[in-house]
Amino acid sequence: MSHLDRASAELPPAMPMLEATDEQLLEVHMRSIRRRVLLVAVPVLAVSTAVGILSAAAPPAAASMATSPCVPYRLPGMAGAGQGNVMWVNDSGVYAGSVADASGGPRPAWWTHSGSDMSVGWTLHVPDIPGTTFAEFLDVNPSGVMSGFAYDRSQGFVYNSNTAELTWLPGFGSGLGSWARRINASGVVAGSAADDTGTSYAATWRPPYAKAERVHAPGESQNVTFPDGTHVQVGSEVDGINDQGTVAGYTFLGGPVHDVDQYATTKQSRNGYAPLLQAFSKSASGVTRLPAGYDQAFGFAINNAGLVVGASLRDANAGFLPAYWLDGVEHDMGAPADAIAGRGLGVSQGGWVAGYVRLPDATRSFVWTGAGSLQFNEPLPGYPSSLSHAANDVLHVVAGFSTDDSNAPVPTVWQCPANFTTG
Repeated sequence: MSHLDRASAELPPAMPMLEATDEQLLEVHMRSIRRRVLLVAVPVLAVSTAVGILSAAAPPAAASMATSPCVPYRLPGMAGAGQGNVMWVNDSGVYAGSVADASGGPRPAWWTHSGSDMSVGWTLHVPDIPGTTFAEFLDVNPSGVMSGFAYDRSQGFVYNSNTAELTWLPGFGSGLGSWARRINASGVVAGSAADDTGTSYAATWRPPYAKAERVHAPGESQNVTFPDGTHVQVGSEVDGINDQGTVAGYTFLGGPVHDVDQYATTKQSRNGYAPLLQAFSKSASGVTRLPAGYDQAFGFAINNAGLVVGASLRDANAGFLPAYWLDGVEHDMGAPADAIAGRGLGVSQGGWVAGYVRLPDATRSFVWTGAGSLQFNEPLPGYPSSLSHAANDVLHVVAGFSTDDSNAPVPTVWQCPANFTTG
């Protein structure tokens, strides 16, 4: 089953999709894997409701946490619909993501900007992607080549914004299901691909994208047996790749872990649940298992310096929180004590990180510049919550969206001061 099937099966369709809440991870995993779906914290799509990630409460973020000086600006949407989401920003100022059309569905889009005033000077580009009407761009490389995902056909693609050349990415075997989360400077795409059984495995595609290549992550062939005797393999995924071709993602490995007893007691499965999520990176020299603060973690992005960002479970009774790994060592990014959940979603080549932290009263975009503790970015005026996917240290911007009480996102870019640092 594809990412579209996974999202629509678990969450009601609407614009936009963020991610499942961290406390839902284990529950969603159990339901999803019964449908022969690869677990993830439903990837950062734009097609389902936030389901609790974004609180509608008006109070600001916890006063104990520093607020960044980065100023939010709203990007334009399509006529009659102002919704949208920015997924990545390259050094040339191409802001890739999606916008809502009149029907409310996501359309792949990118923005460019001219001038020094971020409140004006934006140009929105909404290309026609043949073969889909429900899709978005997920990443853009330095040359303006983008990776994306079509929800209505459950397939990843590569799109060259300079030439309008479109290439659909194959799955393994005869399967078409593919997820194209990242693309590096050489055009190599990282994500996952489904095989003939419907199981998704970590994959990469190289130009001209004729076939999916297995990453072979540790634990991905682990078998889960349900009480009814159903056997399902859990799979794997890579959501980050750098220009050296090193990938970062998550897989599943066995071993003692706190939640095994829970699944045994509730008779949801008989084996294979320890731990649920294992972060890893893999270069040409081999696999590095990335340690967790407690016993579970996942990697979501990696830069050329080998800095991996994602989230780590730091307490048995708490949610995943933003974390980073450098040289295989795990570090907390400094979320406040009252944080419920969060994760790092993107890292620039200069080491800036963007993501979100969910607090008791709201959710906040954050920025971290490589030292100190993360700082929160205020949403647009009148919007209670925000989330960011992209950080760019060359342009000094963070990008994502702000959202209102109805969880309707508007594309947002935060401009940070030239000398800004979280250190």
